[in-house]
Amino acid sequence: MRILSRGETILLFLLLHAMCCHAQANGKAYTKFIVYDSLTHETIPFVNIALLSPTDTLFSCTNDSGSIVFRTAPGRYVMRASCVGYRDYSKEVVAGSYAVIPVYMASESKTLTEVTVVGRREHIKMTHEGIVYDMSADKSVQSSTLLSALQQVPLINVDPNNNITVKGSSRYSIYMNGRPYRIAMTNPKEILQGIPASTISKVEVITNIDGRYDADAGDAIINIVTEKHHLTGYTLTAYTGAATQPKGHAGATFTGTKGNVDFSVGYDFHNEGQRNQPIETENSFTDSNRKVFMEGKGDGDWNTHTVRGLLTWTIDSLNSLYLDGHGLFKQTNLSTQWEQSLTMPGQNTIHTRFVNDNSNWTGTAETNAVYRHFLPTNKNKENFSAGYRYTYNPDKRNYQQDYTGAAGSGNERYKRATNGGLNEHTLMADLLLPAGKGHELHLGGKQIFRSGHTKASLYEWLNNEWTAPIHVDAPKEDMDYTQNISSLYASYTGLFGKLSLNASLRWEYASLNMKLNHAQGVTSHDNILIPHLGLSYRISKSTQLSLNYSGGIQRPDITMLNPFTAVYSSYAAGKGNPNLLYPHTQTLGAGLMSFGPKLFMSYDLSFQQLNDAVVPYSYQEQGSTLLTDTYRNIDYIRATGGNIYINYRPVSMLSLTATGNLTYGRMKSSDWDLNQHWWEYNLTFMGNLSIKQWAVGLQYGNYKNRPDAWSKSDAFSLYSCYVSRSFLKNALNVKITVNSPFNKYETLRIRKQYQGFASRQTNYMTARSFGIDVSYTLRSGKPRNIKRDNTLRSTDQETGVR
Repeated sequence: MRILSRGETILLFLLLHAMCCHAQANGKAYTKFIVYDSLTHETIPFVNIALLSPTDTLFSCTNDSGSIVFRTAPGRYVMRASCVGYRDYSKEVVAGSYAVIPVYMASESKTLTEVTVVGRREHIKMTHEGIVYDMSADKSVQSSTLLSALQQVPLINVDPNNNITVKGSSRYSIYMNGRPYRIAMTNPKEILQGIPASTISKVEVITNIDGRYDADAGDAIINIVTEKHHLTGYTLTAYTGAATQPKGHAGATFTGTKGNVDFSVGYDFHNEGQRNQPIETENSFTDSNRKVFMEGKGDGDWNTHTVRGLLTWTIDSLNSLYLDGHGLFKQTNLSTQWEQSLTMPGQNTIHTRFVNDNSNWTGTAETNAVYRHFLPTNKNKENFSAGYRYTYNPDKRNYQQDYTGAAGSGNERYKRATNGGLNEHTLMADLLLPAGKGHELHLGGKQIFRSGHTKASLYEWLNNEWTAPIHVDAPKEDMDYTQNISSLYASYTGLFGKLSLNASLRWEYASLNMKLNHAQGVTSHDNILIPHLGLSYRISKSTQLSLNYSGGIQRPDITMLNPFTAVYSSYAAGKGNPNLLYPHTQTLGAGLMSFGPKLFMSYDLSFQQLNDAVVPYSYQEQGSTLLTDTYRNIDYIRATGGNIYINYRPVSMLSLTATGNLTYGRMKSSDWDLNQHWWEYNLTFMGNLSIKQWAVGLQYGNYKNRPDAWSKSDAFSLYSCYVSRSFLKNALNVKITVNSPFNKYETLRIRKQYQGFASRQTNYMTARSFGIDVSYTLRSGKPRNIKRDNTLRSTDQETGVR
């Protein structure tokens, strides 16, 4: 489409004005549009305006005062406005009634540190999968981190301590551009805090998970879609914070655009510790009437290092190449001193001391390379994509124990360690086949190759040196691990008026081979079909009813399979179980979602059965008082529950949120004498008030978690509040957080009852803390152009990047 020159525009306006004056003399009806900048409220001259109806299309542009007058027949029209430097605007209007209609257009290239408050409803779109939030259009978050900006997204809660839940649940997955974002799931707070919201196009909350997504995605998916920038420049964000818990963090992210390449690099350091944090454990053995009481104090730190790099090359309007590299490594330095007491009938109580120094390295390294080709008719939808991902998960654990026995029994020192990790290579491809208006067919496949090795060691301090103990055989807990997973899927989506149908079938074949040097080894093959069927009925533009059924599978990770024995005290240890089966899930759900200018509501009911469920399990070593925690399969877990999410914004500056989950469940195992019923719930209330550069928020929650098998747990409460202030045109942000100021500890009690023994544990979690977070964002940029695919026909170029 040729853009009119200034002279042609003025001439066209004069002709139109003359026509309008003549029509007015004849008593005709008119509609006047005045176009404003949504940020400055100044009028915008020479904006292209089109009025569309089923029978006619009118086209002109505003004058140098930002207004235009149309002579129209009365009726409904679609008004479209476009102008260089502004986002396209579309709105249904009633014209032809002497009306004056204001139009507010959002700038694409004005100063990014300025903020405007716009209606959130315009940013929300409801789909058959869930919702989509247009973050690029929300000017209020452009100087924020992605973690902070997620507070604006319906169904997602970010509490004052930056913990994320989706509809009140932590059973979700994080994706980026439609692919699993594995590293973000290891530490969501650290990863998302390092990503500027200005680099994000939209956030999808997917609650209707079909066969296109991994079978272990959970109850919901947060899909982060990165922005294709229209600026050439850079953004530098630095942030730091500390709390009395104690904990602290600091990091920086540099994001820029050069030509058609967007890139981002960043580093984050996070420290969290505990100082003399108490814990109590009591074990009672019914066969011998013995009792063990342990009182411990923990002291240590968890240090997390995160590095990341991201690059997107927009080859043209239809093709792009995405590359990233991430690394997250968590170092644990923890020391727990146990004062132990063993009571036996008719004997004196035996007092011992056990000091456990724990030094671990865990984490993940990940890299992705994805080629993406978009539909010519919809540049936001991928037509074809192919990619490769590599991940590495280290598992390096070191334990040093110092045991002080009863009087005269001497001291013992041991070092136990496991060192290894898991490598994963993934190839994937996806194809979208449009099958007519409102109908799509997705085809795809994935091949995963996993391999890993862990090596265990045990040393005893003898004669002033570490020596392999002669009274113990060499460690027999080494493991070689290989797994191949092949999957194919087909997914159909169809729109039939107000009804949308989504049906998919995913096939997965997994082969596992573990070589254990103390046993014959483990070999397993799993061949399953995972169905999904979803129906959504659009009651109105903002209200939707949905029904869905889906299958799934949950594969244990390497730490659950690793047979390495970690000793925590004289009476407690833990190990993995390499013989675990893969649990299969069946889920049936129904939901109602509705939103308006002020209120967003979501209601859900669900039933889930998990066959061959994996649960934590403790057993007593033969003839001893040592309890070992491990995992095993049971027959099934059934859970029936409901969820409610309500977000109310009576005015733009005030947000009130309430979430609630209530679930009734049953665990059953005929082999292990288990038939357990339980209730779990969480109730959370949040309020946020923003007045100019100030923001105040508070949260209160009462929680009762799902108990482990053969155990019971108590409910507990947490409350917190924060105050934040923006300076320097929102470039500098300061946030102060207070957690549970009237409680030093939150007590969490867990009771276990097994055949032959009972266990009670009390954890005193640090509740009271005060923290401060500071971030600063520096920006610079100018407009840029993106080359079109020169193979497009002229009619197709209307869908390219403007």
